[in-house]
Amino acid sequence: MKIIPVVTQKGGVGKTTLSFNLAKAAADVLKLRTAVIDLDGQANVSMSLMGDESIKHCYTNGADELFGTGAFPEPHKTTHGIDLFHGHAQIDRIDHDDEINDRVVLTTELRDRLRKLPYDVIIVDTPPAIGLRHMAPLYWASKVVIPMIPDSDSLIGAADTVAALKIAANVNKGVKWVTVLNKIKKSSKSHKEAITFVRDEYRKELIAELGDRVPVADSRDNDMPQAVWQYRGSPGALRAEWLDFCKKVLA
Repeated sequence: MKIIPVVTQKGGVGKTTLSFNLAKAAADVLKLRTAVIDLDGQANVSMSLMGDESIKHCYTNGADELFGTGAFPEPHKTTHGIDLFHGHAQIDRIDHDDEINDRVVLTTELRDRLRKLPYDVIIVDTPPAIGLRHMAPLYWASKVVIPMIPDSDSLIGAADTVAALKIAANVNKGVKWVTVLNKIKKSSKSHKEAITFVRDEYRKELIAELGDRVPVADSRDNDMPQAVWQYRGSPGALRAEWLDFCKKVLA
């Protein structure tokens, strides 16, 4: 079983869209038993998968209850064929729980429990702020996806996330990571400079460069959210680009 969190310390880089598409590729294309853990208080991936904004205000049986010592919560069975452990507006209540923090940082007990869940792959969507919900998935992960956009704040956030991952690797031996450049504006001079830096700095880890395209946002922003490659408004090259990225991550 693989646990694949999408993590960085900067907001606005497209973590939720990446998480949603990775889960859809796992379930629809690779036919894997797939679950999503939503640790973001905005609950955007939960709302997309459930088609129901009220899930954000459902404060029981959520992803935060995965951190307990008793039985795991029952996941939501979504129409996408993806199980969901949902996020909600009060999920930050676990961030300052010292007992949970110790179970995450000092032992592999919680990671080992999660890896016994009946899935082939679990995608984890995370909040942008540093804290327990940001760090914990680094201790669980088989592979971490660190997205960035071509600006200085995002590059700093990505570097900080890599540093945090190296700390987690002292406990989570063998964890791998990749990075993706997202929301690239090809006509932007500053973006071109940032892309050159990322290609040099993360030559081995950079697996995709994804453009800032309207169909990417539109594919998830409708009554029945779809993966980029399933959306009728996506050009063929864009569909291939996103599907190739997802397959590389899930390989």
